[in-house]
Amino acid sequence: MVYVDYDPVVVNHARALLMDSDSVTVVEADIREPESILANPGVTGLIDFSQPVAVLFVAVLHGIPDEADPAGIVRAFGRRVSPGSYLILSHLTSEGHPPELVAQKEEIFARSDAPVAYRSRAEILRMFSGFDLVEPGLTAVTQWRGDDLDRRLDAAGQWWLGGVGRKE
Repeated sequence: MVYVDYDPVVVNHARALLMDSDSVTVVEADIREPESILANPGVTGLIDFSQPVAVLFVAVLHGIPDEADPAGIVRAFGRRVSPGSYLILSHLTSEGHPPELVAQKEEIFARSDAPVAYRSRAEILRMFSGFDLVEPGLTAVTQWRGDDLDRRLDAAGQWWLGGVGRKE
């Protein structure tokens, strides 16, 4: 497993926690530079991209502004993985919410050092280009496979869409 983060404090903490593991590496890199991640010796020394792998973009892409092309970032990883690989992705969504509430939330985050972009279902679906969605498709994360999930999470889960795609 490869964990990637751009925050040196987070990276050092993760490395300290995982220092005895030969099957996990932590890479300090910016997700907006996928080619540098994919060429990183820590990544290439651990992951065999000729075999199916899983790439997880969980609760990260909404922090990437449109001008940094989040779908392009996902495509770069998708080009590298072999058939049979999986893409797991979750993203904040604007779908089904009053536009003024979405704008208010984006404005609050814009004043922080971690801006957030809520995207439509169509924008999130484009991130699965090259992958076939598996059932139940792109849906609220609390609905994805939540048969035994605490239903008190449903309201918050409606702000998140998630899906799993398989590369043929």
